[in-house]
Amino acid sequence: MSPINVIGTIPEQAPKSSASILKGRALQLQQSDTLGQTLNEELGVSNASFGPGVGVPVVRGLTGSRVRVLQNGIGTHDATSLSPDHALAIDTLFAHDIKILRGPETVRYGGNAIGGIIDVSDGRIPERRAKKAVSGTVESRYNTNGDGTHSAFTVDTGRKLTRKG
Repeated sequence: MSPINVIGTIPEQAPKSSASILKGRALQLQQSDTLGQTLNEELGVSNASFGPGVGVPVVRGLTGSRVRVLQNGIGTHDATSLSPDHALAIDTLFAHDIKILRGPETVRYGGNAIGGIIDVSDGRIPERRAKKAVSGTVESRYNTNGDGTHSAFTVDTGRKLTRKG
């Protein structure tokens, strides 16, 4: 048999990801009472509020069971997919970063992700070994509109491993 030559071209650039990550100082400045209010300024995301403390994110016009909300990569199991007047079980004060996925990247998350994915990482599942035996954070906020106050603290404990010998 004679050899077959296969000729292909390499695309000039990889397709752009439609994911956005909100973290660090930008996240601190946008943090609000609910996840929907926190993400309200992000591209393609708005807030569906059905009362105080119930801010559900709307991604590209879709909400409820069409937007998959994850916490540390695991789906949240709350009543928001059943009725829009229920609050999410995620507190944004503890969030380290919030990742928003849109478009074809959401296919791997199943049919409940047709609108998009919102993944809130809050450090509840450790990603690396603890450097200190005890560490934590304290945060307190004040809102002049209605004299609202929000306070939160976290305490992380871990066992620092040492080698002997």
